[in-house]
Amino acid sequence: MAESVRRPGAVATAIDYRVVSPVFDHQGLVAKSVESGAGREVSIRDLSGRVTAKGRVEVEESRK
Repeated sequence: MAESVRRPGAVATAIDYRVVSPVFDHQGLVAKSVESGAGREVSIRDLSGRVTAKGRVEVEESRK
C-alpha cells in the first residue's frame, strides 16, 4: 500500500492500515490508491472485488 505514493519528491510519513479479511494467493490481489487531502486512501481487494485490507498513507512533499 505504501508503494502507491512512490514518486520523486514525495515521502510517506505514516501508514495506518487494517486487514479486514484474509486473502490467499489463488484469489489474486488488486491494490487501489486514491488521493485524499495530504495523503492517499488505499485498499487491497481480491479478484472478485472483496476488500481484504484498507488504510491511509500520509504523504509529505520533500524539497529538492
